[in-house]
Amino acid sequence: MADLLRMPASEAGKPGYEVSLGQLRRALLAGGLVAFPTDTVWGIAALAARPYAILRIFELKEREARKALPVFELDTPSVKRWVQEWPAVYERLAAAYWPGPLTLVCRPRAGELSAVVAEDGTVAFRVPRVPLLADLLRVLGKPIVCTSANRSGQPPLPSAAEVLEVFGKGLLYVVETDQATDAADQPSTLVGLRQGRAVVLREGTISNQEIDRVALLDLQEPVH
Repeated sequence: MADLLRMPASEAGKPGYEVSLGQLRRALLAGGLVAFPTDTVWGIAALAARPYAILRIFELKEREARKALPVFELDTPSVKRWVQEWPAVYERLAAAYWPGPLTLVCRPRAGELSAVVAEDGTVAFRVPRVPLLADLLRVLGKPIVCTSANRSGQPPLPSAAEVLEVFGKGLLYVVETDQATDAADQPSTLVGLRQGRAVVLREGTISNQEIDRVALLDLQEPVH
């Protein structure tokens, strides 16, 4: 059964908080799964470079393995190192909404993220706003995959207690924190490219209108 880690914002930087970060880091590096609240919904996470751990997430969620999981990174420069190109419209969207509930679909470079590439050859990236997740990504130095904590086709679970009840046997840790202040019980907004233009593939916390407002600014040359 998963252990419950309490990591309130008031403890950030203190010895107990750092010990808990170390526990999460070791669990993920060892191929374990952990759960925590994000800036949208509760999520289940694994290290992006651990294919067997990612497969375990699909098994827990009873979800088809062909459905790729989004990748969480620390910041925009960290995302750029994994992608083939970074168009100007993504630069504008990232500047406006990262860190936050925006997921951008990109063509990845070959390498460490092969386990999370979708059937169409893309990877979905997100930079979470929750300080705890930024701290975790910083100590890891590696990206993680994170998906909503729910059985496939069911709504996301709303609390640590319910995540423990449903998924506790398959997780190493469930993190309880008050840092996810923007949680809206909605998914992130998913944006991809079509003929060089940004297209909303799934509306979420950020509306289509907000995405269009930023995406339709004067076009610039791609940023690499």
